[in-house]
Order: sequence, then C-alpha cells, then structure tokens
Amino acid sequence: MYFGIAVLIALAMVLLAVFSQRQEHRWLAPDAFFCLLWGLYCGVSLAFVSQPERHIPGLLWILLSCVCVFTGSTVARSLAVRTRLAAGSTRLAVRGSRGNGASKSDRPAMGRSASEPARVSRLPQAAPTRRVRLPAFRSLTILLVLMGLGEIVFIFAQRGVSLQGILSLSAVAQVSAANRVEFTYGDRRQSTVEWVVFVLVYAGTLFGGAFFRFARTWTGKLVSLLTVINAATFAMLYGSRMGVLFGGSFWIAAFLAAHVLEAGARRKSDLRLLLRILSYSGAILLGFSIITMSIRYQLLDAPRALGRHLSETFVFVPAFCEWFADETATDPWLSEGKRLWGFRSFWKLYELCGVIENPEAPIPVEATSSNIFTVFRGLIEDFGPVGSCLVLFAFGAASSLSYLAVQHGRASLLPALIVSYAYTFLSTSFSLFTYNAPNLALLIFTGYFLLRRIHHSPRAFSGPRCYRRVASV
Repeated sequence: MYFGIAVLIALAMVLLAVFSQRQEHRWLAPDAFFCLLWGLYCGVSLAFVSQPERHIPGLLWILLSCVCVFTGSTVARSLAVRTRLAAGSTRLAVRGSRGNGASKSDRPAMGRSASEPARVSRLPQAAPTRRVRLPAFRSLTILLVLMGLGEIVFIFAQRGVSLQGILSLSAVAQVSAANRVEFTYGDRRQSTVEWVVFVLVYAGTLFGGAFFRFARTWTGKLVSLLTVINAATFAMLYGSRMGVLFGGSFWIAAFLAAHVLEAGARRKSDLRLLLRILSYSGAILLGFSIITMSIRYQLLDAPRALGRHLSETFVFVPAFCEWFADETATDPWLSEGKRLWGFRSFWKLYELCGVIENPEAPIPVEATSSNIFTVFRGLIEDFGPVGSCLVLFAFGAASSLSYLAVQHGRASLLPALIVSYAYTFLSTSFSLFTYNAPNLALLIFTGYFLLRRIHHSPRAFSGPRCYRRVASV
C-alpha cells in the first residue's frame, strides 16, 4: 500500500508537469521541466527502496516544492501578459532588426485593420527565422577546448604517463587514485593556474552546449562535444563525479536555452526534443558518472559497476526522505532547527568568507550510505520550511520570466535561463551554487553576453557574422 502511495505522489508531479505544459504549450517551460524531471527521478528512486512508508513525508514535501515552482511560474507568466497589455502591447513580440523594433509578425494580418486590436492569446506565436549574432562565439569555444585538452595532457605528464598511455584505462585509474589521495585526502592543493583552467573547463561546457545548437557543421558539433568530454575527463582524473554533474548539467542546460532562443515562439511541439534531452541526460550525466565512479573504485567489471552506481545515483531522494522523516518525528513543523541563512546553498562561498558550519553527515540508506540529500534539505536548513517554499516560488517566477524573454528574442538573458535549467538538473543532488568554480564559470559566460549587449546590441539579430538556420525539434 505504501509503495502505491509513493508511486501516486510521483505521478502527481508528472501530472503537474502535464498541466503546466497544457498552459504554456511547451515541455521546456521551466516549471513543466522541473516537475517532470522530479516526477521521473522520484519514480525511478522507488525501485531502490525497500521501506517506502518512511519516504511518504519526504515525497510529499518534494511534491509541495514542485507546486511552489509551478505557482511562481504561473503568477509570473500572468503578470507578464498583463504588464504587456497595460503597456499597450497585445503579445510579447519577437525582437527584430528593423529600426522601429517591429518584426514581420507584428504586422496586421490580412482582412484585419491596423487599428483593430489583436486577440490576446497565450498560445506560442509563429516566429520568423531567427538570426542569432554571437561574435567570436566559435573561436572562444575552440580556445576553451584547447585549454582543457592541454591541461589534461599536463596532468598525465605530471604522473609520468606518456601520450601513448593516455588512452589506457589502467593509466587513467592510476592517475585518478594518485590525485584523489593527494588532493582529496591529503594537503595538496591545485595551483592558481590549474584552478583557473578548471574554471574555464566548466565555462567551456556552457559555450559548448549553446554552440552545439548553433553549429551548422559536424565539425562544429564535434568541437562542442569536446567541451563536455573535457569536463568528464577532469572528473575522472580527480575521482569526483561532481565534475560530471556540473559539466553535464551546464552543457545540457546551455543546449536547451539556445534552442529556446533560436526556435522562438513556434507552435510546433517540443516533445521530440524533450525525449532527446532525456536521452542526452542519461548518456552524459549517468553514463559519465558510472565511468568516473568505476575508475575511482577500480571496479572495471561493467555489470557490477553498473548495478552499484545506479543505486548510488538514485539514493539521494531516499536519503532526503530518511532525514526528513527523522527530523519531523521530533519536530513536526521543522521550526526548532538552527537557520543557516544560505550556508548550504552557497557552501564554498561562505567558507571563503570565513563562515564554517558542520557538514552534512552521511546516513545509511538501504545497502549504502549518502551525504547528499538533494537541494531540498539545504533549503530547509537555510531558510526553514516557509522560507524554502518562498525561494522555490521565486525560482519559478524568475525562471518563467527569463524563459519568456529568451523565447521572444532577449539573447542577453540566455545565461539566466541556463541557470534555471542547470539548477533543475543539479537540484537532484544539491544547490547549483554550492561550489565556487562553477559559479565563476557562470559569471564568465554571463560576462560574454553583457559585453555582447554593450557592443552589439543594435545588431543582435542581424549582420553577416551569424549562425542562421530554422531550429528543428
């Protein structure tokens, strides 16, 4: 009976995503994507649970969190439409390159006078072919790929591995074990140059994911794929799957946001793209994570590694549910705990400022243990139950506004939409802003679009140097 209730809760998250999709007519709308991802993730996690009765309260809290994101997105979307109406606009228009800012889609339709108001509709409008001008974007992506490859070769050279031995799995395992002993358990720290390159590798995945969508040739797509391969290789060489989670999430999030920018507000369904994204996520996030953990523990037997690491990947929800059940047993309203005010969400940034708190202790879950409890535990410990709901409401609102802006041509807000998608992916583990290196990578990527807006705003969607294509789903 309890297992059936848990399944129904996961299905409720999926149904919430379907309801959002019916409103926005897009599976890639941030609230629909958030609810769908969490519904699927919770559903799969139940396969690794033997006592679902303890997980019911935690799953209900996750469902409430999805409702908060959905509500915030719905309110923001409604306010955006009403604000446009109050300003005299009947729809969110696609930004054009004409002097008066009007595009072909803004012209009055045949059989309707120019003074007759257009009927207000939330349905996505057909958009013209969009030209996205991104100066030096390809060159920057190639440069970041080369820097990453150079750093990988340097790491192998430090361990005395020749170029011929780089492709050897045993050599990779040897380098990974040595780095983990010295950097994770020892006192050795990365040099400033190595850490900067590490940040640029993360930034490369952001450029690479977007470039994969804009590239017109297979050579360009191969270059963009090398960015996420670099990030996964770094994770393997240091024995940390967190690098895979961040690098893979950044790449997929950038690809999604670039698709929204390029495709615009078209009527065509994005269900096929959603299925493709889910397959990309499984291949990149799950596949590279399993390879990384296999090398880390030197479990080179594929079936054994697959079974163990699948359970470890989907144990984060059961770990949160176990913690939530223990906390609510003694404090039903979670009102007595100490508030950390952002420490869990911005862990490394707080430590850099000298604020230290006790880390989350691992707890036993089924046949393993976990010290990762999804983003929801961090939000509760940081801001309390009510504050957590308010943060997720604000996240849903900000995500929806950035989605609408990018969908209708605001390329400068592409980084904001990428943050929304990346936060959704990483929420299954912890906060997107936990570590400083990914945060700096996001700032670098945002800096590019700020400079682009300053120097190329009048020609943002025009000019000879652009990637031009009709985005297909």
